[in-house]
Parts: sequence; C-alpha cells; structure tokens
Amino acid sequence: MKERFHAAYAAAWLWASDGVLIALNHFVALQIQHTNTPSSIDQSTLKNAYRAVVVEMRKDVGFGSTVASGNEYQFVKF
Repeated sequence: MKERFHAAYAAAWLWASDGVLIALNHFVALQIQHTNTPSSIDQSTLKNAYRAVVVEMRKDVGFGSTVASGNEYQFVKF
C-alpha cells in the first residue's frame, strides 16, 4: 500500500499541474497531522481538502471552466 502511494505521489509531481500539487500537498499535510493527533483535524476538514484535490484534477484534465464545486462531490459508503 505504501509503495503504491509513493508511486502515485511521485507521478503526480511529474505530471500534475501546480494547482493539483498544492491541493494534494495540503491534503497530505492534513492527513499527517490527523494521524499524529486525530482530534486536531475533523472529518469535514479532511473531506473538504480531498474535494479540493478532485476539483483541481478536473481542471488539470481539461475541465478548466468547470462549474462543479467540491461541495457537489459526494462520499458514498455502502
């Protein structure tokens, strides 16, 4: 699992736009903080950071003028 994450993160640094990298690094930093001190970051903050990554990725792949916001991204659990 760690190897797959490291490979994907390295690939992002090669191919993703600055906007994606900034959002991704923010999300990763929050995850690290949450792992070290779980009560310091709530789930809503983590979800919003993840949504920001997804929106930036949409822009990066050609949907630069997307009107979809992160608030429209739904987390689904079955």
